[in-house]
Amino acid sequence: MTLKVGLMVGREWSFPPAFINEVNRRNTGVVAEFVKLGGTRMDEPSPYAVIIDRISHEVPYFRSYLNNAVFHGPTVVNNPFMWPADDKFFEASL
Repeated sequence: MTLKVGLMVGREWSFPPAFINEVNRRNTGVVAEFVKLGGTRMDEPSPYAVIIDRISHEVPYFRSYLNNAVFHGPTVVNNPFMWPADDKFFEASL
């Protein structure tokens, strides 16, 4: 089984591609890619085992997505629950 690592970033130019290339180069049953988001359904499971968040502090929708994703299993690096809990999308997930 291949595990996916999702990377959420902004306009960074050095770390993201280096990280993705290194993870994918190792061929250990883990693949890394940028997280792809569109409209998010509350009951939709995340395809990622781990999500590395480097941008949700700037984009409230990403923070809502990560809060909801945690309930479906992925581990999120950079805890999305550290922000205030006034998030209607997340509250509906509970």
